[in-house]
Amino acid sequence: MSFVNPQFFWVLVVPFVIFAFLISTNKERLSRIFDEKVLKRLSATDESMPMIVRNILMLLAILLLIIAMARPVMEKGDKKVEVQGLTLLAALDISGSMRSEDVYPNRLTFAKKKMSALLDAMPSDEIGVVAFAY
Repeated sequence: MSFVNPQFFWVLVVPFVIFAFLISTNKERLSRIFDEKVLKRLSATDESMPMIVRNILMLLAILLLIIAMARPVMEKGDKKVEVQGLTLLAALDISGSMRSEDVYPNRLTFAKKKMSALLDAMPSDEIGVVAFAY
């Protein structure tokens, strides 16, 4: 396994420093550093989960996020891919001017028939159709 962006592992230092800081400091010391409003927002009021479990889960979530940002990839070697056929992108005008009847029955119907014939003639090729109107 390798990583596309291994430089993100340097970011791992930050959560461990913050985690160590929060564990080593008590509430009085934190109140000298942070404002009371900030401390209220940082501290959890619900005691349904012990603080140590909550901190470990938060640290684990940050750790997994940083690993995901490093983009792990599994290298299985080079693959030769043989490409057959064409890749085509066709644009089809569907604006009001295509309802003009200078071509039987009208321009839009004629264009759709030609597009259908093109799709039938190229069954193994990749074809994309973009409809636009102005």
